Amino acid sequence: MKPNIIIISSVHNWNDTRIFYKEATSLEKKFNVELHAIANFKNKKINGIYVKGLPNYKSRILRPLNWIKLLNRIIKSKSKVIHFHDPELIILGLFFKLFTNKKIVYDIHEDYTKTILNKSWLGPLWLRNIIAKIYNSIEDIISSFFDLNIIVLDKWSNKYKNPLVIKNYPIVEDLNFKNLEKNDHIVYIGSLGKKRGIEEMIESFNRISNKNITFDLIGKWDTESIREKMLPKINSNENINFLGYLPINEAKKYLKEAKLGFCLYTDKKHEENIPVKMYEYLSYGTPVLYSDFESWKNKIGKEGWGIAADPFDVEEISKIIDEYFEDNKFNYYFNNCLQYRDKYNWENEETKLLNSYNYILQERGEN
Repeated sequence: MKPNIIIISSVHNWNDTRIFYKEATSLEKKFNVELHAIANFKNKKINGIYVKGLPNYKSRILRPLNWIKLLNRIIKSKSKVIHFHDPELIILGLFFKLFTNKKIVYDIHEDYTKTILNKSWLGPLWLRNIIAKIYNSIEDIISSFFDLNIIVLDKWSNKYKNPLVIKNYPIVEDLNFKNLEKNDHIVYIGSLGKKRGIEEMIESFNRISNKNITFDLIGKWDTESIREKMLPKINSNENINFLGYLPINEAKKYLKEAKLGFCLYTDKKHEENIPVKMYEYLSYGTPVLYSDFESWKNKIGKEGWGIAADPFDVEEISKIIDEYFEDNKFNYYFNNCLQYRDKYNWENEETKLLNSYNYILQERGEN
C-alpha cells in the first residue's frame, strides 16, 4: 500500500508548475498525494492527486486563517510526510516535528532573507534588515529539525541540515527535431515588467534592420503603468505579435518555432540562479539572448547555447539580433541546445526526489 503524503502551501496556487506539475506529479508515482493550496474549488482529483483548495485571501491579515485550516487538515490526515513550501509555515512544520512522528520536508524556493528586504510593505529598509536577520536565525535553528530541506542552489548546501538540491529544470518533451520547423521568430514568455527587461526588449527589437523577423511576446503585465507605457510601442510595430497570457500547452508552440528567446533581466538579484525559462527555451532547441551576468556567462557561454548582452544597451542588443539572423548563427547554437537539453531535465530531479523520500520513510520502516 502506498504511503500517504501531504503537500501544503498557503501562498501558491494549486497548479504552480514546480509544486503540482513537477513535485506532486512525480511523487504520485510512488505515494498517495494530497495537495492543499490556493484554489477556486474545494476538492478535486487531478492526475491522480487529491487537490484540496484554500481561499485566496486578498488581505495579508487574513492569511493566518489558512494556517489554522492547514493545521486542522493535517491533524485529521493519515499522512506520513508533511511537505511544506512557504516560510510562513515553518512554525507549523516545527509543531508537527516535535509533537508527532511525521516526517517533515521544507521546500525552500529562494533566499527568503533577500526576499524580505524587497517587501516594502514590511516598513522602512532598516526595519526590513532587522526582520531579515531575525528570520534567518529562526530558519537556521528550526530547519535543522526537519528530515529534508529541499533547496534550489548547490551553494546553499552548507546552510541547511539534511539538504536535498532539486533544481527547477523543465519537463523535457520528447521531440523529433528533424521534423521541427524553426522560423525567423524571437520569443519571450514570462512577466512583462521593468525588472524583466520588457522596455529594452521592445526598444531593441524596434531598432533592428531586418524587417522579416517576428517577435512573439507572451505574458502578463506586472503593473498597469508599464502596460500603458509599452502597448503603444508594441502596437506601432506590426512584427510584434503580442499574445498576452497563454497556458504553457499553447505557449510551447511558439517556443518550438522560434530561433531565439529573450531573457534580458535587468535586476541583478536573479544573477545567482538561472531562470527556468532559459532551460525551457533550451529544451525546445531555442538558443537564448541573455543578460551578461557573470554567473550566467560562466554556464551558458561555456556550453554555447546562448549569447550574452548588456541588458541595458539596446543598440548592442539590436546589433546582436541582426548579426545572428544575417550570419545564420542559429545552427551553431541550436546544435549545442540539443547537446545539453537532457542535462537540464526534470526527470533527473525526479529520481533524486523519489530516492530521498524512500530514504526518510525507510528509516522508520514505512516503505
